[in-house]
Amino acid sequence: MFQLRKWITCFNFCLFIFCTNPIILYSQQDYFLRGNVIDSHTKEPLAFVNITLNNIYKTYQTDIDGVFNIPISSEIDSLKLSYVGYETATYKITNQYRDIKIELKRNTINLSEVVIFPGENPAHRIINNVIENRNKNNPEKLSSFSYTSYNKMTFTANLDSLKNNSITTDTTILKAKKLLEKQYLFLMESIIERKFLYPDNNNEKLIASKISGFKDPLFALLVTQMQSFSFYNEVIHIGDKNYINPISKGSIDKYFFLIEDTLIEGKDSVYIISFQPKKNKNFDGLKGALYIHTNQYAIQNVIAEPFFQDQAGITVKIQQKYEFLEQNQWFPVQLNSDFTFIT
Repeated sequence: MFQLRKWITCFNFCLFIFCTNPIILYSQQDYFLRGNVIDSHTKEPLAFVNITLNNIYKTYQTDIDGVFNIPISSEIDSLKLSYVGYETATYKITNQYRDIKIELKRNTINLSEVVIFPGENPAHRIINNVIENRNKNNPEKLSSFSYTSYNKMTFTANLDSLKNNSITTDTTILKAKKLLEKQYLFLMESIIERKFLYPDNNNEKLIASKISGFKDPLFALLVTQMQSFSFYNEVIHIGDKNYINPISKGSIDKYFFLIEDTLIEGKDSVYIISFQPKKNKNFDGLKGALYIHTNQYAIQNVIAEPFFQDQAGITVKIQQKYEFLEQNQWFPVQLNSDFTFIT
């Protein structure tokens, strides 16, 4: 049996306490450059942002909550940050090495509309390798595994949409913003034990839960159903809808792929590939970015959201982080699901 005790965090706030109580961590002669990266408009944390120190080639990344902890042993002059869909930025380091907050601005240019390849799209070779290794890297193809997960789920609201509502006032919006700075619209915490036996025997047990707004503890189990456990099935479910996976069979005919960046990680590389449905293709598709590790051509990180979001209702975005455990199997170690109410 493949055993794993892991933490899965739904929604981007599980490191909130640590971010608001910054400390310097010492490890022998090194210490850490610590901070977080957020969207300049929404103030939401940005996962898997690429960070280069002093313009040298080695690159680090923020974690799934937008936090970075970079070990350093020499002076750092600047950080160069790049992220799919955002403008590349350079952050100058002064004498502050902790509690750094960096904001990135969205790039409004849609590159996929202007990129023309003279021959075969170079991203297709990588995607084909991912598809070929899909069963090997899919944890749900293992004979069995078990884990205990800690889950947090929050709902918030997009207050920008209120500005177009003629019956709301600036005072109303200001009060709502102050309220949401102190608390979420909905909060749920749970500890769940899951046991899996191939091919589809699942057992989930709720160990503990704390819920604001819902009294039925069985509702806590729904947090594990908000998104697919792994990003390797033909169909990915998000909320109550199903979407064709960009790494499913035949996905190259449905999706447009673009290599956005290439990172060096030891002897391996990590390809960052953006994806979205091709123009004039009519299907329920996703858009986002895949971080493909050349070790078994496995998914290291994924960010995805429906290509067509509801104009009124709830928008949703998922994030998944994988690690190569026991030098044997890539396994999801953290899942985030962001739900935002819009009007």
